Amino acid sequence: MEKWTYESNYLGKDYSEYYVAYSKSLQSGIIVLSNYNEIKKQLDDNEYEYEEVSFRHFACGSIDALLIYESELEAIKLIEICETSMYKYPILNEELFDKMYNDEYESYKKLIINDCKNGLYEYWDLTEDYNEEQLRDVIDKNIEY
Repeated sequence: MEKWTYESNYLGKDYSEYYVAYSKSLQSGIIVLSNYNEIKKQLDDNEYEYEEVSFRHFACGSIDALLIYESELEAIKLIEICETSMYKYPILNEELFDKMYNDEYESYKKLIINDCKNGLYEYWDLTEDYNEEQLRDVIDKNIEY
């Protein structure tokens, strides 16, 4: 885990006494989002103090981060355990990941079916007589993991 570094072109609050526990952006996939939520939940459940901050970025819109003050040793140990776990297997909470995946899947399914009802088959590389398997393939190609 690395400490937050103050860059010369940054004008906001100085968090250089904090470690970056985990971060996400608007482009993050389901794995990163579910891990972010799980780490935040574990920090909350253990009543550890942390900062959740959002940094604006010209390329990706914003970056949200969970920051832990350098003296919060137990919280730092928790994050190290999470990092080790993610190194072995990238998903911290399989149930949360599955729920987020299923929500994303159903959202895409509704969108695609509605678009097809409006004649937008080609947009999704489908034909008028598409089947469930073809629909599933299109959805899986579009979900960001």
